[in-house]
Amino acid sequence: MTNKQITAKLLEISDLAQDIMLAITVHTASELLEPVKTNSSVSNKFDLDEEAVSYGELAKLMTLMDICKQDEAYEKCAIIKQDIDKAQNIIKKYNK
Repeated sequence: MTNKQITAKLLEISDLAQDIMLAITVHTASELLEPVKTNSSVSNKFDLDEEAVSYGELAKLMTLMDICKQDEAYEKCAIIKQDIDKAQNIIKKYNK
């Protein structure tokens, strides 16, 4: 392999690793806020209300959006934007 081919492969691997880390981050953050059923009541691991969970989700999504913008992954940004809109709508109903 030439140096150019090695460099290209390393960049591919780096991009793949970055996508994997992003997926792990999203999964882990979502798992922490996932509702847990306990004795017919639903709460999350931190016993937060819907508004607080939405603020946390919004912060996470905005961070991910920034990462994707820096990587110029605009398709991912579009998907994240939809989730941001959902979180903002939940927050709006508490701010009335």
